Amino acid sequence: MLQKIFSFIILCCLISCHEDDVAVDLIIHNADIYTVDPNQPRAQGIAISKGKIIYLGKSNEVLRMKTAIPR
Repeated sequence: MLQKIFSFIILCCLISCHEDDVAVDLIIHNADIYTVDPNQPRAQGIAISKGKIIYLGKSNEVLRMKTAIPR
């Protein structure tokens, strides 16, 4: 029982750490990106916020980070 409670608390902490409202400064999609990471050698999209890469992966997933407010 104690293990289930502990697992639930950890899960709640992890969910609360997720930021859905990150302001993305630059999105590049439909690209062929070489990542130099053997676990993920290629990517199709990248999102950058405040000079840091915040997402690297598939184009359709990176486009979900696009906000409705144009610059």
